[in-house]
Amino acid sequence: MECKRCGECCRGGGPALHHDDKAVIEKGVITRKHMVTLRRGEMAIDKATGVLEPIREEIIKLKGIGKQWVCCFWNHENCDCTIYADRPAECRALECWDTSALEDMYRIDRLTRQDLVNTDSGLWEIITEHESRCSLNALNDLAQAWLDGDEKAGADIITALNYDEAIRDLMVERTGAAEEELDFYFGRPLVMSLTGFGVKARKWGEDYQFSRVETGADASAENQDS
Repeated sequence: MECKRCGECCRGGGPALHHDDKAVIEKGVITRKHMVTLRRGEMAIDKATGVLEPIREEIIKLKGIGKQWVCCFWNHENCDCTIYADRPAECRALECWDTSALEDMYRIDRLTRQDLVNTDSGLWEIITEHESRCSLNALNDLAQAWLDGDEKAGADIITALNYDEAIRDLMVERTGAAEEELDFYFGRPLVMSLTGFGVKARKWGEDYQFSRVETGADASAENQDS
C-alpha cells in the first residue's frame, strides 16, 4: 500500500516532536512560532488510545492552523506538506494502513522545552517560575474545589490567570519575543486549559467570571491531541 495524499493524518493535528527532530529545529525549518507546549497536567486526547486524560509528561508538538487542529505545515490546496523533506519523525514513521511503527516510538525520546532553551539563561528562569505559579495540576485542583463551592479557590484561579496573562505581555515587552512564540514558552493560555477542567472563564474589564462547562462541546474544542 502507499500514501494516497488524502491529508487525513495532517488534518488530525500536528505531530509531537522527538530528539530526532532537533536538527530540523536547529536548521530553522521548524521554529518556536510553529510549536506549542502541552504542559504536564493538561487535558489532551491520547492519540494511541483515544482517551481524554491529563498529560503525564511535557510534550512539544506542531501547532494547528488558527483554532483548528490541522497541522500548520499542511497545504490544503495542493494536499501536501510544505516541509515534506524535513518532516518530523512521527510523520516519517506513520503509515495510515499500519500504525505500528508510530505506536512503537510514540512516547519515546520526546523533546521538551529544556532540550531547546538554554537552562542557564534568564529565559529559562521565567519559564520555570511560570511553571511553578501556573501549575496545571494545581489549577485542576482549584477548578474542582470551585466546582464544589469553594470561593477562595476561585480567587486563587484568578491570581493564576492574571499572572499568566501578565508574564506573556512582559515576555514580549522585555525580550522581544514574538507573540506567536508564547505557546512554546508557556503553553496555551491558562484560560484555555481551565476549560478542560470543567470551568469556563470570561473576562469582563479587569474581572473574570466563571461558569461550569455544561456540555462536552466547550471542553472538546479546547482539548489538544497529544
